[in-house]
Amino acid sequence: MNKWWLIGGVTALGIAALGISKVTKMAKTVINLSVRVTDVHHFTFPGSNIFTKVVRFFVNVQFVNPEDTTLTVDLKQIKVYLRGNEVAYTLPKQTAFSIPSRSVFDLRDTQIEIPLTKLTGLVGDLFNLLLSSKEERAALQTKMLKELTFKILAKANGMDFEFAVDGQGNMVKGLGVVAAFNRPLKDGKKYDHLFPKPQKTDPIVNLSGDVNDTVQVMLKMVEQYAADTKKFAPIIKGKDNFDTAKRLWVFMYNHIQYREDDENVEQLRRPARVWHDRKSGVDCDCYSNFVASVLYNLNIPFKFRITKYNGRAYFQHVYVVIPNGTKEIVIDVVMDKFNSEKPYSEKKDYLFKKSR
Repeated sequence: MNKWWLIGGVTALGIAALGISKVTKMAKTVINLSVRVTDVHHFTFPGSNIFTKVVRFFVNVQFVNPEDTTLTVDLKQIKVYLRGNEVAYTLPKQTAFSIPSRSVFDLRDTQIEIPLTKLTGLVGDLFNLLLSSKEERAALQTKMLKELTFKILAKANGMDFEFAVDGQGNMVKGLGVVAAFNRPLKDGKKYDHLFPKPQKTDPIVNLSGDVNDTVQVMLKMVEQYAADTKKFAPIIKGKDNFDTAKRLWVFMYNHIQYREDDENVEQLRRPARVWHDRKSGVDCDCYSNFVASVLYNLNIPFKFRITKYNGRAYFQHVYVVIPNGTKEIVIDVVMDKFNSEKPYSEKKDYLFKKSR
């Protein structure tokens, strides 16, 4: 999976706010930088004929520095892609700026122009490129927000960053619901003795990224590595399933960092490896592995849920759900609130069944 961090939201214009962050490593140096495309606005369509008409709009970008030190940013370029093909690029008026510790910098009103001839796949008939009616212009604007991808190229303290998001607030690849930025973790050393110590050679299962295949492996891993949380599970047990689920979510939210997987690769860690890597961070599927293991050891039934968002063709996210009578208990540690889930356009559930 890519190292993008998404923050869901809706602007006044009905455009999903984009938020992404990338973690770059060099030797022992780690830099976190988050970006939110907070608005896409003021669409106009200047030009008198098919060959001169363009779509002109403006983008607001917010850079978020969660670090304890100042970040010096050198913004290289903003590129725009339609279905994988580059259709425009721009260099903002202000390209160099500094962001104090735990602060934001707003880069407003960066102008982008796309020749209408590069948007024929969205418009259809060439004659419609004239966009003579208000309805035609509105329809094109809606389609653009669904189909366009923005790439932002920058350096922060000398390290290269590349961010990629689409106009609907989704990541371009990987599982598409991700945490906003690094969470302050609690010291968990007192729990170390409850988990096996994984060797450096412990394998992380690498897959091509198909979410259905990923979940099939996750289902098998539950029993295979159940011993990893056998000692830990009893201390998290509450008075009922809801209380247990909440205690588990709170513990993980405060002790295990989120980090997106490497590009085009699903990294499935066993629960012991999740705890070992808790400071550097793990992805939503690893969160789900840990949750499932604890529930298995407490004999609490559960299912893995994979979801799509905004009508996307592929599944983007995975988390654990506990059946609770006519309701459900959601354990999604990526979210900032217990028992909550981002509204999805499609879901698929995989009920875990013990082999014995």
